[in-house]
Amino acid sequence: IAAVMFATYSLLVNCGEYNGRKTAEYFAVSVIVAAIVIIIDYFQKFVINDFNINVSAVKDFLKLGFVGPNTGSAIITLAIPMTFYLIYIYKHGWAFLPLVALELFAIIMAYSRASLVVALPGTVIVAIAMCFKKKNGRLGYWIAFGVSVCLAIVVIVLLRHWIYDKFVALFVGNVTGSGRTGLWKAGFSAWKSYPIFGAGLWFLKTTGHWYYSFHCTPLTYLFCFGVVGLAAYVYHRYKTVRLVFSAKLTPERVFVALCVLAMLLNALLDIAMTSATHLTYYAAMLALLERDVLASNAELVKPLPDFRQLFRRGKAESAVLDEHTAKERADDSAVSAANDVTDKNDINVSEENNERM
Repeated sequence: IAAVMFATYSLLVNCGEYNGRKTAEYFAVSVIVAAIVIIIDYFQKFVINDFNINVSAVKDFLKLGFVGPNTGSAIITLAIPMTFYLIYIYKHGWAFLPLVALELFAIIMAYSRASLVVALPGTVIVAIAMCFKKKNGRLGYWIAFGVSVCLAIVVIVLLRHWIYDKFVALFVGNVTGSGRTGLWKAGFSAWKSYPIFGAGLWFLKTTGHWYYSFHCTPLTYLFCFGVVGLAAYVYHRYKTVRLVFSAKLTPERVFVALCVLAMLLNALLDIAMTSATHLTYYAAMLALLERDVLASNAELVKPLPDFRQLFRRGKAESAVLDEHTAKERADDSAVSAANDVTDKNDINVSEENNERM
């Protein structure tokens, strides 16, 4: 849990400081570390359960406590575009392609429909785009990408029957899965009675559902908060898109925006946008986008001051002030002594004049 949350939370706390590539790379590593922790946890669950790959069994034993098969796969999905970011910025970034394959394989083995329909086509699109957009070390990436495509074709041919069976089990006749369609129908029926402000968040409890989401963010806002809630959500999405394109695009903003897009698409069939764990990442991503825009527009707000430096500066200034005050006091004392001597001389002269008279 610490690996999943701490790095990203620390980034959110310190988002007043933005160093471009360095900050984006820190975020990428933090998301990837979280994904690796979840993948390792997935693996040990498979070991304990003798590598049972039955869909219902996997959905049951991949409940890790802090994430389940779907929510864990959602975080792994966020790691894919950030892994591609590392591929883009490093000359030998093609070495991270096996990590992308591992992340994608973990999502497939978790049987998460919501993550799979986002991660699989998204990975293919970004991987192809990188062939044209990657500038540093492009030849090495082309070779690695070609080898990866050949290996993928070989795996698909060898496992075509297993892949077909799992595809049918997951999607044919059960596209939404886990009773989502029935939940949406119940929500729509309740919304018709309260179209303006919705049926309220607690309506889900009356359906016997275990979570406070309809497994679709727009529908959750519509059914629970009515047309007003949906309008607020749509406006927020508009502001997000406007934020991304409000300055000249940078690689950092592009890949963080892809990460946001992956989360939003996943949330069309899952609960990411109502999960505290995932919303921490979402908040950090919005902060990164905004800071990058400000930096691109040369309007970057100064970072919060380092209080240790302020303290040291204050002590130094206090010492200088004390020295200056002491010097002034010494000068005042000298002037006062000189004045006293002058006054005594004047008194003596006056007394001598009186005696003469």
